Amino acid sequence: MISVPQEIEIKPPRNLTIEQQTFVEEYLKTNSAAQAAIHAGYSIHPARVIVNETLIKPYIKENLSGIARSRINDFMGMDASGV
Repeated sequence: MISVPQEIEIKPPRNLTIEQQTFVEEYLKTNSAAQAAIHAGYSIHPARVIVNETLIKPYIKENLSGIARSRINDFMGMDASGV
């Protein structure tokens, strides 16, 4: 079983634009930055540029990490309660 250290602090997500929030959600679903950018409403042609710019922003990284950690903690909690 994977153990998640208890000392990990999950910070509340920074306020993101609607496009950025959609990008984060879609990226976590698809693991495809280009698809996430398109689903977020960015046009197809500059999607690669937008993806690179978006993924290097520290608050986007924090948001992705926070949501991913939260999902892992939820999964681990559900897994442990079913044992």
